Amino acid sequence: MTAFDRAWTLLKMPLVRDSIEYGKPNYTGFPTATAKFQHRDDPDIRYDMRAFPDHGGTRMSVRNPSGERVGWGYFKTGRGDTPKHTETSDIGVIPGYSRQGIATAMYDLINEMGKTKGAKLRTDPERLSEDSAPLWAKVLGLPYESHANFQRE
Repeated sequence: MTAFDRAWTLLKMPLVRDSIEYGKPNYTGFPTATAKFQHRDDPDIRYDMRAFPDHGGTRMSVRNPSGERVGWGYFKTGRGDTPKHTETSDIGVIPGYSRQGIATAMYDLINEMGKTKGAKLRTDPERLSEDSAPLWAKVLGLPYESHANFQRE
């Protein structure tokens, strides 16, 4: 990857990293957070992201500037002072908002939150849909040729 490619990737990141604000940790010690999602075509448009405790894990929501929920996710975030991983069990984006980076921003935010506890994001490839497998390959930095032969290292 060239220096230009790295810079372009950083510019196109949908999660505004310097917008992350950590709140009070949940009862297991995993952090809560708020952040901003930046629209890929208009950097002046930002959506509110919120990650909060729910049923022993972390629930996430993304709301557009009108306050409409356009993305959601639930992550199993582990227990104890040093959880080894976080794992997604539900994530979605409403039609009309897909392919804008909202799901990627949610994965990026949970990864940033996990870093504070030494946890890494993981998934089970057998449970992935054809829509989510390419995204997971990108998130995990793995090659992706087709859904049928997607493998996790």
